[in-house]
Amino acid sequence: MSDNILDKKIRVVIAEDHSLYRDGLKMLLQNNDKTDFIAEAANGKELLDLIKQHKPDIALTDLRMPVMGGVEAITEIVRLPFHVKCIAFSNFEYEQIIVDSLEAGAMGYISKSAEREEIIEAILTVYDGYYYYCKRTTARMMKLISTSKYNLQKKDTFPALKTREKEIIKLICQQKTSEEIGRLLFLSKKAIEKERLVILAKIREKSSIGIVIFAIKNGLYSVD
Repeated sequence: MSDNILDKKIRVVIAEDHSLYRDGLKMLLQNNDKTDFIAEAANGKELLDLIKQHKPDIALTDLRMPVMGGVEAITEIVRLPFHVKCIAFSNFEYEQIIVDSLEAGAMGYISKSAEREEIIEAILTVYDGYYYYCKRTTARMMKLISTSKYNLQKKDTFPALKTREKEIIKLICQQKTSEEIGRLLFLSKKAIEKERLVILAKIREKSSIGIVIFAIKNGLYSVD
């Protein structure tokens, strides 16, 4: 994570049409020492106006809102010259709209039922220039993301991966733990965890979900 996060609080605006949920997000951001709550909106149009006014670091937006939805708002936000990074949140029964938000330019998504710690983790990850995938991401959604326009645009080159790294990626996709992978490859758990960090750095991802999406997209693993 970059040192920039230590230098200043991350300025966040939120958009959510349900006031109760919006109040909860507002309280979370106000009570966290890494984030600075800037403003709140009840729809995408209000969110755009707030971004033009405050120029925040992060826009945290619901996807299903009146007047202007989150996908349309994200499409407009990424065209602005302010370099605001967007995180979408939604109920996970709306899988396609989450993929649509990534295609529109969002750098991450979280479930509305995500824990407070994960919301902050998503903000820190996206602020630092990485994509964030919710921990509750299903295999179906990973497949949808990996074959979407978003992922086709996101990666232009395939990084040079060693044979051992490809083996580890496949085992991660099979939901093997570092200890289990170590036993299968006759390596220590510590050695596997070190290899995992190298893989994450090579493919510019931050989580195992990112590894799986990368693997599906690049033909290293398939989801039936």
